[in-house]
Amino acid sequence: PGTASQYLYSGGASANPSRQGGISTGVAAAGTIQSTATPLTASYNQVGTVGAGAGVALATTLGVPQWIWNDGANALLVYPPSGAQIDNLGSNNPATISTLSSAGYVMLTSTLAKSLP
Repeated sequence: PGTASQYLYSGGASANPSRQGGISTGVAAAGTIQSTATPLTASYNQVGTVGAGAGVALATTLGVPQWIWNDGANALLVYPPSGAQIDNLGSNNPATISTLSSAGYVMLTSTLAKSLP
């Protein structure tokens, strides 16, 4: 049945449906490179612990908005999935969310995430 605030997502005609979305609070950013960044698993993510140079990684699910609030003590790095890019930052390069700020992203294709207004 999933958890509160999740919805049923269809990956297409040949894929099994899955639960997506949800809210994740108290996320701790980890790692200082893309491969060690904390993977995001919810649509709404409150990151409470952010060490210097630490980051999170966007989920690969297409078309599902991912909102991120940085409530940590340092700027938060937001990495795209491996081989992808955020806006025009270049492949595998992170975006930055300042302390006590938020941003939203959506994967438009498997290689491109766009910032949400």
